[in-house]
Amino acid sequence: QCLLPSYAPLIPPGVAEQPSVAEMTVSAFQTSSMLIKCDPRGCKEFACRAMFRGDVQRGDVIAPVAVMSKHLHIVDWAPRGLQTVISPRAPFAVPGGDLARVSKACCALSN
Repeated sequence: QCLLPSYAPLIPPGVAEQPSVAEMTVSAFQTSSMLIKCDPRGCKEFACRAMFRGDVQRGDVIAPVAVMSKHLHIVDWAPRGLQTVISPRAPFAVPGGDLARVSKACCALSN
C-alpha cells in the first residue's frame, strides 16, 4: 500500500492549450500522469481524492468525477468513494521550470 499522487495537466512550457476540467480529471487518473512509476490497474483503492485548483467551477467537476467514480476500483467498505476539493487559487508555475503556467489543475491522490 502506498500513496499514488498524480497531477494534470503535465504541459511543457510554451504550449498554449488549456485542457478542460473533464480532460484534466481523466488525465489525472491515468498512469502517465502519476508521479511515481506504478500501474494500479487491478488494485483496489482505500481512499481517493481529486483536488482542483484555479478557474474551476463546481458544475464543471460533477460530471467528470461521476464518470471517473465508475471506473475506479474502490474497496466495498469505503462508502465515500471519490472525494473532491476545489481551491480558487491558481496553480503556481516555477519560473524556468518544466511545466507551463496554467489557469487550472487537478491533483489526484489515492491509496
